[in-house]
Amino acid sequence: MSCKRKREVDEGDDSFGRRFLRNGENQNAQPPSVTGDPSELIPIIPSFPYDSTLSKTLRETSSTDITILNTQPVAEPVNTTLNQSWIGLRSLEHALTQAADSFGILRLAINALARGIRDEPHEFENHQEVKTVLDGLFSDISTHLQVLPTPLMTPLIESLAWDIIKEAQRHEEQYINTTRCLGSIDGPACKSKYYHRMQILLTRLKAQFLPSTHRYPVQSNLSGLSDTSTYDGSKDSDTLYTVILKMVFNNPSITGTDRAEIKLVMHTVICARTPLSVATITSILGRTKDSIYAALKSLRSVIHISDDTELVTLLRGSFCDFLFDESRSRSFYCDAKLHHAYLADLCFDTIKAAPDFNICGLKSSYLLDKDVPDLDSRVKDRISDKLFYACCYWGDHLLLAIRSHELTGKLFEFLSERLLLWIEVMNLKKRVQQCANVLHNTLEWYSVSAGSASLNLGLIFIKRITTPDSRLFGLLQDAWSFTISFDSSPVALSTPHIYVSALSFWPPYKPIKQYYRQKQPTITNVTSVTYGIRKPQLLARLDSLTAIDSLAFSPNGRRLAISSASDLTIRVWNVSTGRLAGNILKGHGSRVHSVSFSPCGRYIVSGSDDSSIHVWDVQTGQIIGRPLKGHLKSVRAVTCSPRGDFLVSGSDDTTLRVWNTTTRAMVNLPLRGHTDAIRCVTYSPDGSRIASGSCDKTIRLWDSVHCRPFGEPLQGHEQSVTSIFYSPCGAYIVSGSEDLTIRIWNTLTGQLVRHPLQDQSCNVISLALFPDAVYTISGYNDGTVCLRDTYDNRVIEHMPHNHVRPIKSITSSSTFSHLAACSDDGVVCIWDMERGYNVWPESNIGYDAILCVAFSPDGSCLASGCVGGAVHIWNADDGRALGKPLKGHNSGVLSVVYSPNCAYIASGSDDSMICIWDAKTGLIVGRPLQGHEGPVSCVTYSPDGMHIASGSDDTVVRVWNARTGQMNDHPLRGHTGPVCSVAYSPDGTLIASASWDKSIRLWCTKNGLLVGQPLLGHTGPIMSLAYSPHGAHIASASSDGSIRIWDVQKKQAIGNPFEGCTGPVFSVAFSPDGDHIASGSGDENIRVWHTDSRQLATTPLAGHTNIVRSVTFSPDGAHLASGSPDGTIRVWNVAHNASNSNDVKDAPYHICSSGCQLNGRHRTWSLREDGWVVIDGNELLVWVPANLRYTLLSPKNKLIISNKYRELRLDVHHERIGDCWAEHFRPLKADGL
Repeated sequence: MSCKRKREVDEGDDSFGRRFLRNGENQNAQPPSVTGDPSELIPIIPSFPYDSTLSKTLRETSSTDITILNTQPVAEPVNTTLNQSWIGLRSLEHALTQAADSFGILRLAINALARGIRDEPHEFENHQEVKTVLDGLFSDISTHLQVLPTPLMTPLIESLAWDIIKEAQRHEEQYINTTRCLGSIDGPACKSKYYHRMQILLTRLKAQFLPSTHRYPVQSNLSGLSDTSTYDGSKDSDTLYTVILKMVFNNPSITGTDRAEIKLVMHTVICARTPLSVATITSILGRTKDSIYAALKSLRSVIHISDDTELVTLLRGSFCDFLFDESRSRSFYCDAKLHHAYLADLCFDTIKAAPDFNICGLKSSYLLDKDVPDLDSRVKDRISDKLFYACCYWGDHLLLAIRSHELTGKLFEFLSERLLLWIEVMNLKKRVQQCANVLHNTLEWYSVSAGSASLNLGLIFIKRITTPDSRLFGLLQDAWSFTISFDSSPVALSTPHIYVSALSFWPPYKPIKQYYRQKQPTITNVTSVTYGIRKPQLLARLDSLTAIDSLAFSPNGRRLAISSASDLTIRVWNVSTGRLAGNILKGHGSRVHSVSFSPCGRYIVSGSDDSSIHVWDVQTGQIIGRPLKGHLKSVRAVTCSPRGDFLVSGSDDTTLRVWNTTTRAMVNLPLRGHTDAIRCVTYSPDGSRIASGSCDKTIRLWDSVHCRPFGEPLQGHEQSVTSIFYSPCGAYIVSGSEDLTIRIWNTLTGQLVRHPLQDQSCNVISLALFPDAVYTISGYNDGTVCLRDTYDNRVIEHMPHNHVRPIKSITSSSTFSHLAACSDDGVVCIWDMERGYNVWPESNIGYDAILCVAFSPDGSCLASGCVGGAVHIWNADDGRALGKPLKGHNSGVLSVVYSPNCAYIASGSDDSMICIWDAKTGLIVGRPLQGHEGPVSCVTYSPDGMHIASGSDDTVVRVWNARTGQMNDHPLRGHTGPVCSVAYSPDGTLIASASWDKSIRLWCTKNGLLVGQPLLGHTGPIMSLAYSPHGAHIASASSDGSIRIWDVQKKQAIGNPFEGCTGPVFSVAFSPDGDHIASGSGDENIRVWHTDSRQLATTPLAGHTNIVRSVTFSPDGAHLASGSPDGTIRVWNVAHNASNSNDVKDAPYHICSSGCQLNGRHRTWSLREDGWVVIDGNELLVWVPANLRYTLLSPKNKLIISNKYRELRLDVHHERIGDCWAEHFRPLKADGL
């Protein structure tokens, strides 16, 4: 406790020091005189100003009566010095109490001090702390001592004694030098003697003045303490604590049961993870309040009970150290491991005894917690302090406990039966962010205690950790993943959705779902197969609000360091909680390009545009020593050697420098050889080699021991090398480059292991390599992150992400259970990779963005083109793939179209070719049609099927003989930009073409001449056009966000543009009857419009999670198909009777399920951007994880067709949701597990 003075008091009659002396004048009984010389008090007062002033005054007065302290001759100089030193005031009290054999002297000094503190609480730095100790000082002032209530004598005197020692220690050198010069005290020995004499006096006073029922005998060794002349703090305090405890436990008036209870209470107080109230201790230990009070009162020399809150605290932290050391405390010893095990057991029992579901009786799942009217009172009434303590600290006690079968059994029981209740309590008390960290620590505790050499989080790609109880280990892992997923999502905003959303969407093969089984049907249709093939889970999305350059996992994977490009700082995040861990690291004078953890995890190294390298202490956030300087330009890359004894840096000055981390000196001369800036560096797993990649297009290997080149440069990349990694075995290097390739090199021969992995048309910015070297993760400048099979160059997965700017860095945790990527949009995404790709079902069709779709003329099939270069044919009714993919193109398929007789499919591609396919056999017919000099973005058949028209980025429209493949001799030239769309008129006499040059041109099919003037009006490139069924009108869609209708005969726009789209419009189509127009937009929505009124026919069709590139009506007009780069084709119900359905907001009308026909009266739902499925605008139905929204079938969706994923259907019923949620979503008991 600190009673250090907060500020200097004002001088004058009302000064604190003057009142201190006056306070003794108004007592009812005047103190008697002392028969000794008051000057004898002076040698034990450790304050030079007061010592000097009071000694001088006493010599001048020559009085032997202690009452002179109340007189003006003494008061004036004392007042002056007390204004200079608060120590003087405390020392006066100690001096008086130490020298006094008279009850009156003790009364004068302590009461005066107490009154002073009471009257001037603002004079102290922490007056609340002083107030806590002294609150009861005046409530029972004359019961036993007439001055000081005895229970508070201990904290007052002891705290003041400690304050003197602490104050002296802060200024020890000045203190000792001053007092030795004066000859008044003899340094620390005198301080020690002084302090312990005070403790002896305290004990004697207790024995004399406490009530007889609590009077303990004074031990004979007290007198010996007063003669202590050497300073041995721990020995003296041990003796003191021993004396105090012997007084308590040797009291003849208490029984053996009382002693056991006192000891239990004492051990509980020192092991508690936070101060507990008397009531909480009572309920946790299962005792009566009276017995707990009696035990605590007997320990009041070392324990304090607040009068206001009844919180129990220790007076001195050293008391814990004493009790935890058996050699010091002996019979009073507290075995911390055993008592923490005892408390962990009590915590588990407390949680088990609580209601196992919906503890606060929340009535509706439609509401966020903040909107529940009486939630605060429910939480207060139903979550006791005892339960809350158990929920908060069972993990702490478990980690500090000795492991036993009984305790691990209790842990398993808790996880399998009360985990969700625990999350409920923590979420309602706004402490849920602690859950993931508690489980992570528990997982580590269990792994270590089970004999595992190291923690491996998850089902990693090759190995699975082995533990004595794989069920418990697996359950712990899954519980940890579940809590992270819950806390990092909006589900945490509504406690019922622990069950309605989080548990409903948890994969069925996971332990949590098995132990907390749900009634069927749940909110998700059991026929949905999406669960088994979920993408990697996006655990967290960290928004730093600043551009990010680099990131690195700590060795244990629990922290992530992120360098900010804009504010020149480094932030360290807790991966488990998604929150900042510690201070922001500030010190660089310019942009930080690279960060890396040391192997021990205690330090971070960083390289910056300021040409320096900093080494940071992770715990304190401080720079260690001076920056490492030597580079002449920006430091682009830094990394530590595997042993941490060296670090290497690469710079724009074309050199690498190796630094000794102990001496902080550069090792040998800079490594020279590159001819351009160095972008990346890495050590081999054994630390013997360094690899560096440069803007000079080469990779160089270096001998790290002798700091010299090793072998010849690895040459082959055609652009800057941006990322480089060693395989775990050290035999290979994987490199990524701006030349759009990933290359794998043999480190011994320097040769490529296989042909370069050609990637999409985006620079490979960053790479991460998995431990078996089978998979790479690559990040690109378009913001995408892909998992790639290095053997067959197959993209296995596009990671769910939120990046819109180039990926700057990718890193994986040391166990490869987590992956993180950052971009300069200020977003960091962290994925849970723990399932590993070996458990994912094999598919002969990889993920591909859908670029175009087309119905067959009979409506039975759908054809689609994807970015991978294949054409797929699907059953339009059930979404089944019909045959194998049609492969022939070398790049993305931008356009597909059926021939009028359904026999053929034509496709145009990024590879500048057109392929014609037999729709039944899937075989290519003849050779590809070649002639365009750029990507073929659009193809269409003539109405009679005899010709094919195509448009290309080469600005030319070409016409081909569909049977022979011969190109018309006269290309249609006139556009000045890429041609995006072409269409035949229904009678086949005209071809319309739309271009980036913002114009539409009409061409005569007979002579190839331009018909009339171009149709102008759009202010941006025209992305799509379509003829009306009768041929009188053309609809066009533009990147300017508008849709226009044109009169073909008059060559002019009809009316104003359609209004309502919020982004570029990529596709447009007429319904077969011409009454409606459908459009696909950059805002991920499809809109259906009334052609005549230009008004929306229905609300926008939402479901795609990327732009809508293509829309097409079925021949009967009942359905609409849309394709998107999100990898899905969606088929929508757009029959006329659907638009005439009646939406209502009241039960008992049904809540629409997925694929609802929308006939009759409905309560339809929509998916918000944050993932909530809502009805009536804001009533929460369920939250859908981001990695499942791709395939969520909305009420107006008939079907989702995907290369890899089947649709996710919601089966919502008003009798299982909302006010009825608790009846339906209470988990069932797990049988036979």
